[in-house]
Amino acid sequence: MRFSSTYIPTLKESPSEAEVVSHKLLLRAGMVRKLTSGVYIYLPLGLKALENVQRVVREEMDAAGFSELLMPMVIPGDLWKETNATTASAPRTRKSSPTSSAAKCAPTASCPCVCTRSRPSSATRSVPASA
Repeated sequence: MRFSSTYIPTLKESPSEAEVVSHKLLLRAGMVRKLTSGVYIYLPLGLKALENVQRVVREEMDAAGFSELLMPMVIPGDLWKETNATTASAPRTRKSSPTSSAAKCAPTASCPCVCTRSRPSSATRSVPASA
């Protein structure tokens, strides 16, 4: 990655919407751009930094003997109800009935985690109980 030919839109002034120092620095350094409230676009420099952090965390997890897993963002409505997320996240859900069985966007990874740990597995080697 050549620095001279990479798109890095830096800012001289801190944006008015940024309140936290780290947020101001990320915006000014050209690492991220705000798309909408709470949603950011990783620009090339920010994506490179994120990939480096992920690599270091993976190396440390591998060295400690841990496994990585990827949780889905979209979950079935039945699982949403089972984990009682309907009452905890009600203000964040829009145009969706809490009793609907349609797929929902998971606000946290707790719903898939509950499903992974609570439902019986037919695998011969199950998840360790201490995890």
